[in-house]
Amino acid sequence: MGLFDKLASKFVPELGDIETSMAKDPKAPAEMLRKMANQEPKLWDAILENPSCPEDVRQYITDARNAG
Repeated sequence: MGLFDKLASKFVPELGDIETSMAKDPKAPAEMLRKMANQEPKLWDAILENPSCPEDVRQYITDARNAG
């Protein structure tokens, strides 16, 4: 859970995991998905579920997982 989600859940618990929802959103901008992939490994599965995920982001996640 990211910082925004932690803060939001204190005030509005029913919001759930906003970052995960954003990562799965097919309308999410490619640049946002790139930043999420670089900064939040916990979102990788959600990003990969996104049908609009750019191929370079998919490759980055695959390479990062194979390296670790």
